[in-house]
Amino acid sequence: MTRTGFRPTVACAQRQSRGLKSSSAVDNVTLTMEQQFRIEAAHRKLDDCNDIVAIRELAKQLLVLQETERAVVRQALVRQQICKS
Repeated sequence: MTRTGFRPTVACAQRQSRGLKSSSAVDNVTLTMEQQFRIEAAHRKLDDCNDIVAIRELAKQLLVLQETERAVVRQALVRQQICKS
């Protein structure tokens, strides 16, 4: 159990029950309580949504955000390495 009371094994089981693949890198990330609440609220909204077009658009937006975040992290790591050199 982490400092927020969040159990990675529970998160892993939830991802698997939703058909999502587990990643050891993701399992080691600690979410804040606020992040956990936002995720659960989003899950409830998605579960209640019957509009496939809205779900598709949301999925597309999430993919763009995910790749943007990866790019930002990659750039930050490169800058950090440059500063250490």
